[in-house]
Amino acid sequence: MTTDSLPSDVVEFLPECVDSIEQLVILLWLRRTPGRVVTAIDVGREPRTLESSARKRLIDLQARNLLRSADAARGAYRYEPLAPLREQTLTRLERAYADRRYAVIQVIFSKPIDNVVVFPRDGDDS
Repeated sequence: MTTDSLPSDVVEFLPECVDSIEQLVILLWLRRTPGRVVTAIDVGREPRTLESSARKRLIDLQARNLLRSADAARGAYRYEPLAPLREQTLTRLERAYADRRYAVIQVIFSKPIDNVVVFPRDGDDS
């Protein structure tokens, strides 16, 4: 299965807004419970991930305008994409992840890695 089996807006959205499968799972989980206010502890329990990782994913999703801070003191968020067009893309993404999971994963993992540092091997003076 190739990525051309996915809607073009989904293929464009993924590298821009999703860094990992974990982040995608959290985003889709939050999308299914609109209006629900969650913390990293909640995310750690439900989709089952480490609280520290959940906290980072929530902050990333907020920075990408997919979540809103509901209570900054508690680190609480709710699903609320800034742009209405994002909602349509997320509907197609959720469908694609259910029907063509491998193609979605392929797009996420084909994202270029920025700031890669290559260290020389021992004895390699180049």
